[in-house]
Amino acid sequence: MLHPREVTREVARKVSCGKVSCLCVFLSLFWSALVGCGGRAVETKAPERRTLAPSQVDAVVQDVFSDLGLTVERSWAVDLGSAAGPVHVDYRAQGTPYGIHWIQSSDRQAHGDVLPTPDPHGQLKLMQGVRGDAQAQVLALDAETYRYTLDQGRSTGSARSSSRGTTVGTGLIEVTQRLRRDVEDFVHYFQAQP
Repeated sequence: MLHPREVTREVARKVSCGKVSCLCVFLSLFWSALVGCGGRAVETKAPERRTLAPSQVDAVVQDVFSDLGLTVERSWAVDLGSAAGPVHVDYRAQGTPYGIHWIQSSDRQAHGDVLPTPDPHGQLKLMQGVRGDAQAQVLALDAETYRYTLDQGRSTGSARSSSRGTTVGTGLIEVTQRLRRDVEDFVHYFQAQP
């Protein structure tokens, strides 16, 4: 089989001699364009998608709370009505009934009966405490909605999604910024409460 460049040269030679129809010229040029430079086709894998690590979430929450003059308390047990018992909420604004829970698959397995599913439009969801924790309000942040794409070893990329919601094709920087905005929005919400 001839290399595409050789096919093109052969066709050009025959055209100059008037031996080839226009259709043959078209087909040979089409073949050359289809094959390209003659190199082997490169297999590409889908970019790897990851969720933010708990340490990354921790850094963002700590940073936002600190910027807004709040102190973080950790592992706050809140009765949300789960058959499995209290949910250990990851973060609480010290001295308030407001917290943030980073929902991972293990949380879904243990407390799936009370944890909200992510909103397809990215709307933030609050979980309300029950019984003795009726005043508690917990922001539910589902790890699956904060996924980023690794792009050829880099952890950045361009956002092709709304500021909330799906994050396909979004890099680490954009996802981290969205998490920061979501935490800030929640803090501003509860600071405005009477």
